[in-house]
Amino acid sequence: MIVLELDKLIQANQWLSTVAVTGCILLVRIMWQKLLRRSKRMDNETRRNFSNSLRNFSHLLIAVLLIAIWLPEIRHFALSIAAFIAALVLATREFIQCLTGSLYHISTKPYAVGDWVQIGNNYGEVLAIHMLSTKLYEVDIAHGNYGFTGKTLTVPNSLLVTSIVKNLNFTRRFAYHSFSITREAEDVNLYILKDRLMQRVKESCEHFREVGRRYNEMLENRLDIAIPGPDPAIHISSSELGKNVVTIGIFCPTEEVEEMEQKITEEFMKIWYALREQVLEAQAIGLKESGLQR
Repeated sequence: MIVLELDKLIQANQWLSTVAVTGCILLVRIMWQKLLRRSKRMDNETRRNFSNSLRNFSHLLIAVLLIAIWLPEIRHFALSIAAFIAALVLATREFIQCLTGSLYHISTKPYAVGDWVQIGNNYGEVLAIHMLSTKLYEVDIAHGNYGFTGKTLTVPNSLLVTSIVKNLNFTRRFAYHSFSITREAEDVNLYILKDRLMQRVKESCEHFREVGRRYNEMLENRLDIAIPGPDPAIHISSSELGKNVVTIGIFCPTEEVEEMEQKITEEFMKIWYALREQVLEAQAIGLKESGLQR
């Protein structure tokens, strides 16, 4: 109660001070203007200039004194406005980021409806572009299947300014697909079967090789970068656990990625097991010969 009474008293004093200061300054100005009108030492132009200066000075003095009187209230009001704006920004931060992402899309056009895109960790075909979000028809690119999952994703446009956006539209027809086959480090030398496996891979890719070559050239000319393909590649390495790893890369139609991977894996297994049987037979013959010599 005491605090409220003090606030009312201070506010009342501020209003009284405002009225008193304003009234006194205006009264002084009126008196000076009357004296100027009665003065015969000044001509009319000098009198008007002095009167105008007096009026402007009085207005400035009133403004300065009123600011000084109401400074605590002005400071409190400014802090309240600042707190309100800060709270408003925090509450609508995601909304503002979405609008910023929408402006970013309008200015840069990173994708359009129908394109395959990656927004953050989301892959899919663009179905619709709204002011606050982008709707995607999810594509399973992360696992190398390149097929629709049947899920619809609604991605906030704030991700356009906080994450990487990739246009994957060139992978709709052809894609460079790389996969690895890991085997135990046995007595089979994988470099012996590399040429035979490469021949099988080329035979498997023969039905789309010419179309893939033209599409690869078209992409390189349009994007002005070197794209892997169209010829297949085989890379042999070892894992951290000491196992043999064969990595195969092919440039093939997107809808045939999974089928080609299974077909090439089957060919590799046939060659590998055939070579392993030859190695085991050679070892058995060697053991028999060593036993006879003993």
